[in-house]
Amino acid sequence: MGQDHGRLDSKVIVQHIFSMVKADPTISIRVLQGGVVNHFCCKASYRMVWLAKQRVIARIYGDWEESYNELPRWLFAMQMYFSGTWVQLVTQPWPGSTDIVIFHRVFWTFSLC
Repeated sequence: MGQDHGRLDSKVIVQHIFSMVKADPTISIRVLQGGVVNHFCCKASYRMVWLAKQRVIARIYGDWEESYNELPRWLFAMQMYFSGTWVQLVTQPWPGSTDIVIFHRVFWTFSLC
């Protein structure tokens, strides 16, 4: 059994593991590697399978940047539809940069709390 076959790239692995990751997003890389070996009779590196899993998760749930950009909109919608909701979104500057901020934490409470 060879390792890292030339045609076995992460795109091919993504297609193979998509349904497994969708069914269980917490599935381990080792289990996915075993599935790749059983299906393709070729061993893929841990890194290649990890990258493929990250691509599958991004396809299913969206990538980190997209999710982060949606957060203020969701928080605003909560405030609009749940009267009395209080929201605090805290960001902090990216180290070494003055114009880039990163997510630090978010807190919300409903009026009954």
